[in-house]
Amino acid sequence: MTGALADIEFPLMEKSIQTAPAHENRAAGAVAVLLLVSFLGISRIWVGGYHFGAADNAWQVPAVRALSSGEFAGDYVFSRPPSLSLFFPLVAALSKVFELQALYFACYAAASVATAILLFRLSSRMLSSAGAAVLAVLLLLTKKDIIAGATTWDPLFLPRSAAMPFMLLSWLSLLDAKPGRAGAFIGIAFALHPLTGVYSGVVSAIYVASGERGWWRDLALFTLWAAPAAAVTLWLS
Repeated sequence: MTGALADIEFPLMEKSIQTAPAHENRAAGAVAVLLLVSFLGISRIWVGGYHFGAADNAWQVPAVRALSSGEFAGDYVFSRPPSLSLFFPLVAALSKVFELQALYFACYAAASVATAILLFRLSSRMLSSAGAAVLAVLLLLTKKDIIAGATTWDPLFLPRSAAMPFMLLSWLSLLDAKPGRAGAFIGIAFALHPLTGVYSGVVSAIYVASGERGWWRDLALFTLWAAPAAAVTLWLS
């Protein structure tokens, strides 16, 4: 009897025992890659340098302080720049709770890490390669000047820095066939930085319209979900 029991095979048990280490290795590898990408994102602070109050911050920071304190409410210089963006009143509201310079730095660090992780996810989906996705993040870290004085990754916290993660979330949602969710994220990106919202929204609309049957329904969903945030931004401006 004992010998007969010893000869019985348990395939399910053997399979779970054999596959558990492989599953754990994949999970550990995913965590390691996530930590690497997060490190690359935060390393932008000391690789490219972080600046507060320089360049565009030279007028944006005083505008935020003016909005926060209520000073210069009727002054053209301080009342006009925040228009057509919810970034400035939002940061001004947060600055009533947190010290402004610390708030800017924390938001810059969070935006940098979020952008790196989301770019990695998007690149992984598009290129089907984790290595190529890490390379994409590395290429983004090397600042490149583009148009109108803008760069691929700013060394300071700007409206477009805050908008970029939402743009990437929108494109990831499109790859997941979620046009409504993609539109909502584009709407948020527009509310923070209209140019980012417009350009990425046009790219998204072209992608949706290039789909197969039913593309018009997806495009309508995308537009419908993007409209509220854009409308509120325009109305408050």
